[in-house]
Amino acid sequence: MYQDTISDAGSNGLHFITGTYDLDTKEAALAAYEEAIQLAPQESAFHYHKGNILEQLGRLAEAQRCYAEAYRLGHKA
Repeated sequence: MYQDTISDAGSNGLHFITGTYDLDTKEAALAAYEEAIQLAPQESAFHYHKGNILEQLGRLAEAQRCYAEAYRLGHKA
C-alpha cells in the first residue's frame, strides 16, 4: 500500500512526504527527513513526521524523542 501527502513546510521552501510505505520506502523517507532536519533543524514538522516514520518502523523510543522535539519547537498536531 502506498499513500502519500506532499505539503509545504513553511517559508524555507522544503517539502515533506508522509503516508504508509513499504520498508524500503520508509527507510528512504527516514533518510530524507534526517537530511531535511540537517538543513532546517528548527522546522518542527520534519521532527514530527520523522517520528511518524520511526513509529511505523517500530522504533518507538526514537519516535517519542522526535515528537518531543517537534512539540518543543512548537508543532501543533
